[in-house]
Amino acid sequence: MIDHCGNSALMSNAGAALSTIRHAADYNQLEAFLREYTNVPKLSRDGLGYTAAFIDLNGDGTSEALVRLSGNVWCGSGGCTSLVLSREGRSYRVISKITITQLPIRVLQTSHHGWRDLGVTVAGGGIGPSYEAALAFDGHTYRGNPSVPPAKMLTEVTGRILIGEDETVRKLVATPAGASN
Repeated sequence: MIDHCGNSALMSNAGAALSTIRHAADYNQLEAFLREYTNVPKLSRDGLGYTAAFIDLNGDGTSEALVRLSGNVWCGSGGCTSLVLSREGRSYRVISKITITQLPIRVLQTSHHGWRDLGVTVAGGGIGPSYEAALAFDGHTYRGNPSVPPAKMLTEVTGRILIGEDETVRKLVATPAGASN
């Protein structure tokens, strides 16, 4: 049963509703992690936000979170910081912190060490013409700067956009006093 308003169904028929509930839970847990990671209560919260996508990057059946932070603390002339996060119980752990990412960010068809490659746009910050770079997993992490090797400039851009320029940026706010994560 999903609620008391006549919106119950057999689990086999409630896929869309269950997906919505799981999606909300994913965002709640992600925001709790991000509040701690970014020290939101200690920072000026003006403009601090994030955009996220959930995708199974390593084929283990559990979605990782790809998060692009935004705001003056996390962005500069070359772009913003992005995180690749793996589930750890009811929270997350950082797999990679990737600086100077511009949009779009995509998942590529290729993979290394069992993890799908990521494509990020490199532009600004003194970079000449913009381009997309492939970031490969090295067995432990995705390297942190897409403008230097081992990141590789893509000659053909393929893959599915995970975070695009038209995505809604969610505001990250401190947990109200007395509330729990």
